[in-house]
Amino acid sequence: MRGWYRGDCHVHSARSTGAALTPEQVVAEARAAGLDFIAVTEHNTEDTYEAFRAAAGDLLVIRGQEHTTPDGH
Repeated sequence: MRGWYRGDCHVHSARSTGAALTPEQVVAEARAAGLDFIAVTEHNTEDTYEAFRAAAGDLLVIRGQEHTTPDGH
C-alpha cells in the first residue's frame, strides 16, 4: 500500500548499554506511539531480533545492528 509510514529507525532494548526496556516493552511503546515499524539496532549483536519479532504482531521489525568501534558507534 502506498503512503506514509511512521517508525523509528534506531531502537534498543536492555540488551544494549544505556537502554532499560525489554523487547516486549519497546514494542508496546511503539504501538502506543502509533508506529508502523521499528528498526532494532542493538549494540554489536542481532540476538534480540527474534524476541522483537515474536512480540511485534503486525508491527514491522527491521533487523539492524549498531557497531561499536574504538572511535565510538
